[in-house]
Amino acid sequence: MRGNYSGCSELAAEDRAFLDRVVANLPMLADLLHADLLLHVRVGDASQVVAHAAPHPLPSLYASSQVGRRLPLRGGGAGALLLTGRS
Repeated sequence: MRGNYSGCSELAAEDRAFLDRVVANLPMLADLLHADLLLHVRVGDASQVVAHAAPHPLPSLYASSQVGRRLPLRGGGAGALLLTGRS
């Protein structure tokens, strides 16, 4: 499993390689935690899902993969705090 970095032109090759190591472990973690796991990266003023791991054999919370979905960072929340350092 590898991340989908289309639209993430600001990521260096070494950053992508590191994230791919994280992405490789997401399915196992999703199974252990019985939870969907989404890996977001910052893209300008938004975050983009580059990987989505669903737990097996449990059903996912989402009807389809969330990879490629973009969410605005404005408006605060935990995701904005983690990706920008401010809420």
